[in-house]
Amino acid sequence: MCGEPKYGYMRVCSVKAGAIRVGRVLYATVGTNAAAITSVLAAAYEVLGYDRAVLLATNVSRRYAEDARRRLDALIEGGPNVVIDELMTHAVRDPGGVVQELQGTLKRELQNGHDVIVDVTGGTKLMSSIASTAASISVRAASSHQLLLTYTSSHGVDRLVGWWAVSDETGFYPRVPRLLAKPVIFDIVSGSRQAASPSPTRIRVPKRLESLSYRRGRGFQPLNTAVGLVHQLLNSVARDEARVYIEVGERSSGVQRIHVLTVKGLGFEPETVSVELHTLFKSEDAACTLYSASYPIAGHGGRNTCEDDGFRKWLGLLRELPVAAGLWRLVVSEHANCPEFVKKHASLVDILESSLGKGYRVWGDTNLAYLGAHNDIYELAWRMALSGRRGEPNVLRFPACAYREALSNYMEAAKRSTSDIKAVLSGIASMAAEALLEQGVEGHGTCEANMLVSARGKTILATNDKGAFNAWREADTGCAILLTPNAGKTVIQADTSDITEALRILAGAAQLIAILATILKDSNASLIIEGDERTVKIEKLTTRLPYTTQ
Repeated sequence: MCGEPKYGYMRVCSVKAGAIRVGRVLYATVGTNAAAITSVLAAAYEVLGYDRAVLLATNVSRRYAEDARRRLDALIEGGPNVVIDELMTHAVRDPGGVVQELQGTLKRELQNGHDVIVDVTGGTKLMSSIASTAASISVRAASSHQLLLTYTSSHGVDRLVGWWAVSDETGFYPRVPRLLAKPVIFDIVSGSRQAASPSPTRIRVPKRLESLSYRRGRGFQPLNTAVGLVHQLLNSVARDEARVYIEVGERSSGVQRIHVLTVKGLGFEPETVSVELHTLFKSEDAACTLYSASYPIAGHGGRNTCEDDGFRKWLGLLRELPVAAGLWRLVVSEHANCPEFVKKHASLVDILESSLGKGYRVWGDTNLAYLGAHNDIYELAWRMALSGRRGEPNVLRFPACAYREALSNYMEAAKRSTSDIKAVLSGIASMAAEALLEQGVEGHGTCEANMLVSARGKTILATNDKGAFNAWREADTGCAILLTPNAGKTVIQADTSDITEALRILAGAAQLIAILATILKDSNASLIIEGDERTVKIEKLTTRLPYTTQ
């Protein structure tokens, strides 16, 4: 017998003796945030492995439910059957009737031998009402099966920002760190909380990674997409720890594996997160091996040598990669003619945050676009979101001269190859300068001169160039700061109690992996991601990603 639904949608029929039991079913409401419901479905599936999901939508929110269902197919392995039900269309006119129908439906699910998961992430009054009566439903059903409540925590932020700003490609789990999609699970009958333990092999290894080549007019979108896809890759191989290697050479002549970095804290509830930089960033011999593997791209005309000036320049750029990825912060080493909140040793993100509401803006010289200053504006976006502050953090800008200079460097290096290390760094710098472009600041001559001439009022001029800083200080036309990376640490770590610092480290790890994958895409070297669950070998970075797993 089927229970007769009031609105003609939901029918859960009794299971005949000997029928195959469907293990778990999830019920969740759908609003107008497809990214949020995608995260709910994916995170709950990874932890609980349900067989069927019923998305309770309205006739308006149905398209967001369909979008989430489409995304889910690309994100998880062997996923559930997802059914969309427009029952919630009636919730405004007849909330009592909708509650009664849902309660009856859950009771029949339990009687039919199913574990039931009710997701209350959306926080609707209707689902809260269902949750408050769930225990009595289970008792009346005399069921030994579980009735679970889930809530997917993103630290109180409605929409993800910064490195994981919502788009078609990212802003939802598993393309964000697990730290931002933690399922909180309660067993209603026992009143106990269940641990959220990840099952990485339930997450699909992405079919492609994003190259960090510059695309005009797209701002940070290529960078954000790359970060999202790398997080999906990390989440698909590891519960907590992943190790990254570069493999150089052929089996016939010998293969050398270079340890690049280790990422820890990839679980749902880590106490700390960390990135440890390994051999590639410590050993010139290891760097030489990689340089030799990519020499056709680096423009060495086939000369396999690490004795020339080309290698020294390449090595210098290689050692800048952790800075470009945001793992090492930019801090004030000198300042002149500045307001009192600008202090020596203050980080750039702290200065940007202090500038909010005071009318100040920081103008960055071209070199700051190369040194990962975009990570500071992204971290500030998270600080604002977590504290409930609205608006965009438009306090870091780059003048048009910085954009032109970075783009010129990119075009010159890209003539050799878009995977040339200088082209990759210049491409990221061009993205940053374009996305944070200060309109109306034009001129001729050097960028430092343009910035000096154009600065007005509460403008803070920022550079990594000691000579430019000295010239600005002598000109005495306003605040100038000299920023330097706090480089040198090979272990970058943060407690998750400092959530923005932890997120910055995880985003930095993803950016560094994406940068290396782009640099290697035309070489005879491979990138290896080795987790505690499986290993992925990226042999070429193309629009489609060939990979092997173990």
